[in-house]
Amino acid sequence: MLKSMNKKQILPILTLFILVSISLQPTHNNVKAEFQKGSIENLEDWFTTTNLVNFTQDYRINIFFNIANDTLGYALAPRLSFHTNMNLPLNFTSYLNNDIQEGSTKFGLQIGSSSGNFTLGLNGTIIVVTPSTGPIYINVTEGESETFANFETLLGENLTIPVNFNPVSFALNDINIPEFPEIETVGVELAPYFLLEGTISLKAVVLGEELTWTNPDDIYFTDVLVDDENDLFNTLISNITLDFTDVKLKFIGLEAAIFYDTPIGTIIQNFEFDFSSIEWVEGEQSLGEVFIFLVDSLFVIPDFEVYVSIVRTPFSILAILSAISTLSVLVFVRKRRSS
Repeated sequence: MLKSMNKKQILPILTLFILVSISLQPTHNNVKAEFQKGSIENLEDWFTTTNLVNFTQDYRINIFFNIANDTLGYALAPRLSFHTNMNLPLNFTSYLNNDIQEGSTKFGLQIGSSSGNFTLGLNGTIIVVTPSTGPIYINVTEGESETFANFETLLGENLTIPVNFNPVSFALNDINIPEFPEIETVGVELAPYFLLEGTISLKAVVLGEELTWTNPDDIYFTDVLVDDENDLFNTLISNITLDFTDVKLKFIGLEAAIFYDTPIGTIIQNFEFDFSSIEWVEGEQSLGEVFIFLVDSLFVIPDFEVYVSIVRTPFSILAILSAISTLSVLVFVRKRRSS
């Protein structure tokens, strides 16, 4: 059969067969996500998108219990509301190499944290009963702190992060002290200061693989498939958790104020205490465990989807090559016919 064909018939058929074979080849290969740390040499070779997501959590615990001794006539009944608020902004930066060949390219992901804060507060009433008095109501009022435990980043090794409580005021109103009849109210305001020390990492599952960021500058890369019809590449970041290592909460100072309300005004005495030079390893580790419990139990980071925009050229390289080949064949056939 081939012998009966002349050269004019074989060349167009062969060219058409090559073009059809190229167009029918699968554009997506089965690429398994195997991430490796790397770096960006030339940012112009990558499509990049950065998303700043502010994760916040406000959790409130009501503390109600009674302690009484009928024989001695003492009773203690706190009615308090303890709450925490954590503000953790996270930067998700996605990288996609603009060299997309046969639907496959490189994808990179970087996760870091920005400036945030962590606050603790306490409000309510403490009821105290003694043999010589009736119920005494101590009002617990949360004040406003001038510094809200601001930190530059929550991820890294050997961090030192301030954790500041809002000032708490304990006030005893309408008191009757025979020795000081002019005093109507006695109160104490306390503002403790702590430092969180240790290493904090972020773990997340990306494309089925668990990755860990301790250094916010780390970038993980893997091969991914890119659909020719889509202008966005997106993937889900799930199971986002914080991991704490050798964390301790160090009590470094306390500001206190005692105030007396009298008919002529309020008398205030201020005190400052520095505990930074005091070593209390076991207590600091125990306080660190309490902090970890609060963060792990009360602060949940939901799953998040990252994306990166793909800027495509108007014509694909394959289409251009196909058009050039077809045009060359037509010109060659026309020349042969004319000769």
